[in-house]
Amino acid sequence: MPHLVTVSGNRIPLRRGQSYVLGRGLDCDVVVEDAACSRRHAMLSVAQINNAAFLEDLGSRNGSYLNGDRVRSRVAVRDGSRLQLGQSIYLVRMKEEREEIDLAETGTVAFEQSSFNQDCDGGELANYSVVDLVKLLFNARRSVTVHIAAQDGPGLLEMRGGDLAYAEFQGLEGFNALVRLGRQRSGIFWLVECEDECFRNLTDPTVRLLAELQRCVDPNAVPRP
Repeated sequence: MPHLVTVSGNRIPLRRGQSYVLGRGLDCDVVVEDAACSRRHAMLSVAQINNAAFLEDLGSRNGSYLNGDRVRSRVAVRDGSRLQLGQSIYLVRMKEEREEIDLAETGTVAFEQSSFNQDCDGGELANYSVVDLVKLLFNARRSVTVHIAAQDGPGLLEMRGGDLAYAEFQGLEGFNALVRLGRQRSGIFWLVECEDECFRNLTDPTVRLLAELQRCVDPNAVPRP
């Protein structure tokens, strides 16, 4: 069943062939507890077939955003997109649960596919921890900015050519921020391609940073040879 995922890890089921009004009003189909959200903020319509969905803004005060772009008219929503209403961010999942289980069992993740180059690709920290995500990006030698919307606030990782370059979270920078991010058990992340240089606050080799991060996040973990 299609669903929305919140930064706290909750899943809001969506039925095919139905439309949902999202907003702060208690009469909305999906109530968004956010002062920056309008009473009737946006409508999400789920098609009966083809994993299709559509989003339209309902004249909200602060606008609706899909993958960082303001929604000006009715727009198509694809699986893995992020929806922002006010300060609240949701991950849109159109796949059936069985498909997601198969994805996890095979070890193949969405951002390893060709669509990884698009800035709306991402997932849930509950499925792919920060440690796992950094390992994947390191092995793929990617240059990306990783945006993270966690329950404790927004965070940011910068990777250049697969190497960790920068981290910030909860007013911290560098390795301390990386550890705090690594301890988040729920949240939404998305990736934005970025080739230019950034200010580095992580200068140790990424392999060493990963080993130390895993030790800090899980003291009982046994380092792999």
